[in-house]
This record gives sequence, structure tokens and C-alpha cells, in this order.
Amino acid sequence: MTAGNIQSQHCALLGWGLVILLTPGWSQAEVSTAWLEKTRKVEAPPEMVERIRQTGWLDLDFSCNAGKVSMKRQDYLDCIRVEAAMLPPMDPSKRSHFGLHYDPYKYFTCRSETERNDGGCTKYKLRRNEAEPVWPYPEAPPLAWPEAPDPPVYQPWMSSEAYFDALCEREAGKFIYRTVEDVEGVYQVRPMIKASDLTLMDRYVMENPYHYSLGEAASLGASQVGPDKYRFRETSLYEPKERWDAWRLEFRHPSVFEKAKPGDKYIQYSEYDGHDLKSVIKTFKQSLESEFGYVWRGITRPNDRVHGIAGGELLVIDLKTNEILGLWRGFVRSGTKSSERVWWLAPHSCPQRTGDSEELARFILEILRPKR
Repeated sequence: MTAGNIQSQHCALLGWGLVILLTPGWSQAEVSTAWLEKTRKVEAPPEMVERIRQTGWLDLDFSCNAGKVSMKRQDYLDCIRVEAAMLPPMDPSKRSHFGLHYDPYKYFTCRSETERNDGGCTKYKLRRNEAEPVWPYPEAPPLAWPEAPDPPVYQPWMSSEAYFDALCEREAGKFIYRTVEDVEGVYQVRPMIKASDLTLMDRYVMENPYHYSLGEAASLGASQVGPDKYRFRETSLYEPKERWDAWRLEFRHPSVFEKAKPGDKYIQYSEYDGHDLKSVIKTFKQSLESEFGYVWRGITRPNDRVHGIAGGELLVIDLKTNEILGLWRGFVRSGTKSSERVWWLAPHSCPQRTGDSEELARFILEILRPKR
């Protein structure tokens, strides 16, 4: 078949509405840019997807990073194409699960036109990335989260500031229903994941910026363990992917770097002396010691993210009955309705908070009072 015939067949395929990337043998150079711009949909043939997956390039801290591995230009283009093709389409019913600028097509075209190590295109693939809760006792009744107020606080005439003030007055606060004495340890039902700067600057994608703290995301639980605190803090097998410099061996107990074995279900952190983080010992457990724990979630109110407002709830609970012992509901506001960016590390907040993990620990310790 001549080159002219091939081109004619290519045009005929486009006329039938088929995506050229499904045609075996076509390379990136042969893809119709006009077709991509028309459909705004990036696809990749199965053989390309499988080849790129096997390279491990998608698993790099910065995907398809040619600065970390040696790859030809065509390999790089194939890699970003596969990554973009694997991104899900925007789901309008879950708008807050996708970043403000989310667009797989723009992600692909942006990375194909910029330096390979330029992270400026990442905003086009930004999605919610939160750990799921791990409930230790399946036989416990479902947790009854508080209902949103009806009628809602929001009124169409409200500015961002007025709406925030109304939410603070009507809903925000710390509520303690029952305290417990002589508690030895606490279970973190839902871990926090360290948020990237892009996540912290996006009005939608972060589920609960109010209760977020980097110390809580670090997972060692030092704010809750030690003298005058709990003997241990437990969590699921989730551990942060990032191992920043402070996690180097000379600053941590060797147990911190151990991996789970078959049958392990939980992680326990203990033995903190209150001063040296190297004293914290990590132990894998097959069963839970904690009888009490805490869990968080983001909450949604009408038009909240549009106005730069986000809310969250943290519950302290009896793990075997899911009785709610305490509730901390708060809201943060960053920017206005017209602002493109927010900065969730320094928002207006109510009740006012600093984002320190010690602040979160004090609320839990006030309800679950440690054994002296």
C-alpha cells in the first residue's frame, strides 16, 4: 500500500469517527493534531499501554521524567500519551474530586510542548487523593455522621465572607458528649495524606483542608504518644510514600523502615520519650489494641467551594459501638468567588486553628483521657 493510500485510509477512518490511536502501527508523529483538538480525548492502543506500564516510567515521583531515566523523544511522547489516556474524564456529579483546571487533553498537549521536567502541567491532572477509612470491627453498627442543616445556611445574596460568617455562627464548634478515663492508646481510622503545593492551592481537590496538618500526615503519631499522653497510637497499614530528609535512618528508629509481612493488618507507634523521634518504635500488628479512635471527613455545603470555603468534621468514637464521643466541625475560607487560587495552609478558620497536629491531639486527649 502506498503512502497516499495509507493517508486516504487514515482520512476515511476519521470520517467514520474512529480514533487513529487504535490503529496498530501508528506512531505519535502520525497522529492528527486537528482530530485531537476536535475530540479533546486522548487514547492509546493496548500494546502501547502495556509497554509503557512495564517500563515503570509512570511510577516515578514525577511521571515520565526523562531527567531520571534515559528515554527517546518518541518514548517520552508515548509515556505522556498513555498517562493522559489513563486519566478518567471529569465527572460533573463529583466536581470537587477534580482540580480546578483538570483536563487530560490539556495535560497531554502541555507536556508535549514544554520541557520534560517542567511540573507546570501537573495542574491539568490534579485529582483528589485521600486514604479510605479502615474500620477494625465490621460487626459494629455503621457510624451515624451528623446531618447537614435543613434549610441550609446559604443564601444567594451572600458574599464569600458573609457565607463563611454564617456557617461559623450556625455550625462550627467543638462538642464533647462523653469522656473516657485511663485510655492507653488510640486508633487513627483514616490516615491523612501529605498534600502537594498544587493541592493546597486548588479550591476543589482537597477533601478536608480544615483538619489537615503536616504533622498528622507524617504518620508517626508523636503528637499523641509520650509522657502524659498515650502509650501507643495505631493506624492501618498506610504509610506515607514520601521519605523526606528527616526520615533518614540517623533520625529514626530502624523499625520505621521495616515492611509489613503477610497477616499484618495494623501499625502501632509507641515508646516515644517526648524529645527524640528516634525513640518512636514501629510495630506491625495482626490485631488492634485500641478500643477508641478518631476519624475525619470533608463536608459539603451549597456553593461552598465556589466561594473558596471548605468544611470538615472530626469524630472521636468508641470503635466497637461507633458511639460518637466528640465532634469537631470547622470551616476555612481562602480567597473569594472570583479568586483562581487558594492557599489552604493559611486560611481564615472557625473555630480558629493553626494547623498544628498538637491542636488535633489536644482535642482527642480532652475526650480520651490517657492512663497516668
